[in-house]
Amino acid sequence: FPVHPLAAAIQSIGVCRRDLEGDRTRQLGRIISPAVLMHGSFDFVLMLISFLVALNSANGGGSADFAAKAEIASFTLSLAIVFCGAGYYVVESKKQKKRLDDMDAREGVMG
Repeated sequence: FPVHPLAAAIQSIGVCRRDLEGDRTRQLGRIISPAVLMHGSFDFVLMLISFLVALNSANGGGSADFAAKAEIASFTLSLAIVFCGAGYYVVESKKQKKRLDDMDAREGVMG
């Protein structure tokens, strides 16, 4: 899944808001927090499910059925996290485009 490009795109919204829009409340933490949360959630889900599969195998219950269900859960949850991140990006980028268009209109820039 394109987690790293999506995280970079989410961060770019914060950087543009700080540098282009002049929002000085956007410091490093507020810029990277949404991307870190998305990436961390993605990694956590993958590692948690891997841990549960390993734990199940170590306890002698390493059934193929459990492993198959774990794969489906891993795929579904990671896909859901990527879709949530993409949705966040789309919503925030549309809001930013409107703010930038409003700035251009106030400054008399034609485009």
